[in-house]
Amino acid sequence: MNLEATFLGATYALGQLDAHFGNFDDDDEILIAVLNKAEQCLGLLHKLIQTSRNSLLYAIMHMLFY
Repeated sequence: MNLEATFLGATYALGQLDAHFGNFDDDDEILIAVLNKAEQCLGLLHKLIQTSRNSLLYAIMHMLFY
């Protein structure tokens, strides 16, 4: 794992941690910024990008409907 991938993973984990603590204003900005950067590095169709997008989508749907 290179330094950039490690940084992206740590930043994504920080966004998820913020979400668990209820800081929804900060976490969506962090997660979207990380996903945009990861798309640039890994490509749009990479399986990690798709998994992260699905995870973020389910979290947003859970916030809105439950």
